[in-house]
Amino acid sequence: IKTARQLIKTTLEDPETANSAYAWYVAGFVEEKVVEGGFIKQQLGETVGEEDFYKPLYDMINFYEKAYELDHQPNSKGKIKPKYEKKIKEALKTYYPQLINGGNLGLSESNFKKANMYLSKFGEVKNHPMFEGTPVAIPDSTSMNVAFFSAYAASQMENNTEAAIKELNSIKDVPFNQNEVYQLLSIQYLNAGDTISYENTLKEGTKVVPKEPWFLNNLANIMIIKGENDQALSFLNQLLENDPTNPLLLCTIGQIYSEGKKDPATGEGYYLKAVELNPESKEAIYGLAQVYFNQGVEAINEANNINDQAQYAKALENAKSFYAKALPYLQKVHKLDPDNSQFRTALYNVYYNLGMEKEMAEMDAELQ
Repeated sequence: IKTARQLIKTTLEDPETANSAYAWYVAGFVEEKVVEGGFIKQQLGETVGEEDFYKPLYDMINFYEKAYELDHQPNSKGKIKPKYEKKIKEALKTYYPQLINGGNLGLSESNFKKANMYLSKFGEVKNHPMFEGTPVAIPDSTSMNVAFFSAYAASQMENNTEAAIKELNSIKDVPFNQNEVYQLLSIQYLNAGDTISYENTLKEGTKVVPKEPWFLNNLANIMIIKGENDQALSFLNQLLENDPTNPLLLCTIGQIYSEGKKDPATGEGYYLKAVELNPESKEAIYGLAQVYFNQGVEAINEANNINDQAQYAKALENAKSFYAKALPYLQKVHKLDPDNSQFRTALYNVYYNLGMEKEMAEMDAELQ
């Protein structure tokens, strides 16, 4: 075999024979003999390695595909008279399913390049023109499974974003694992920096898998970043319909109302419900405290613009009422996470604005 490979390699590289269908057929036949031996060992329960079976199988298919292509070129009279088609089809039909095992070997080793090489070749054979109209070309659960894991492997390879996007796009309309396919495709577009395709793919995903929160969550995040609060709320409310007792979801909606839409009253309602559902949720407790704290800051700013002392004093008391509302929540969240500097600073500011010097001194001592 080693000698045969060396001889045929020379023939394939020679310009006079490089376009010979027979030369490529012989190259495929050499590898087929190796595959045949490995297949017999496999049937006898013996272990076959990659170099003894899967790599020769991969090379055999490539050589035979090239031979098939050249074998179907018109002759000098413009006619196509293939000589090797029958033998090539028989060999490929017999052995190509073993590519799945080669792909599984790559997946088990987390060698995604190897896995993709074998699994994508499986799909290539099934879709080859030589098998058009035959049982080989008929899609089934196995071929859909192989196509998915081939695309998955492509998406896990480094510096392979463009190829992964192409492969994932080719199977996204196949009714098999579409949830995972659309998630992987979205991530690949994000990795490629194509934010428009990323957003569009997320929207497609919501239509294909309407109950999957992953797409709606990411769409909501995009809209929040873009400042499109109403659109973000639209996606978040869809999520809330399916998961009405999710504290983090309620917090996000509360934040949009209180900060994005400047509607602290509505935001307060969502935060209160989140705290009720999970009294230990730091996000919910601090979010609610922020609603009150921010109103206190605004009230202080308004008070500082008042010249009349009586009105100023009244406005100052109004500001303090908001800080007083924030106080128990900030104390609780500080207790839950005393090392969080954000919680600690907010609580210290509330102590300051409420004139709680003793508590300020205790915090100073705690820090030291």
